[in-house]
Amino acid sequence: MESLKFHNTTNQNAEFVLAESRNCKSQEQIIYQIFKEFGRMTASEVLAKYPKPILLTSVRRSLSNLKFSQQLIKLDETNIGMYKKPEHYYQIANNQLILF
Repeated sequence: MESLKFHNTTNQNAEFVLAESRNCKSQEQIIYQIFKEFGRMTASEVLAKYPKPILLTSVRRSLSNLKFSQQLIKLDETNIGMYKKPEHYYQIANNQLILF
């Protein structure tokens, strides 16, 4: 089962939801590529490496969706994030790693 890419909490029309779902999928692809390049990271660390302005909540949504689709795993280890609160580290799931 695939998770929702865009969570329609404001009851938008179907056309808007479709457009936003495409945008979210693109964000998830970019974030997954960031993990492939840099490895284990928190949401704040991903945000710092994201190529254009994006909300931290959007990064966290993408991390949740990537975890739900088993592309990322959430680690028990935490680090203090940009708002001085603990954030969990994530990394690419072992079954997603490609060995050379």
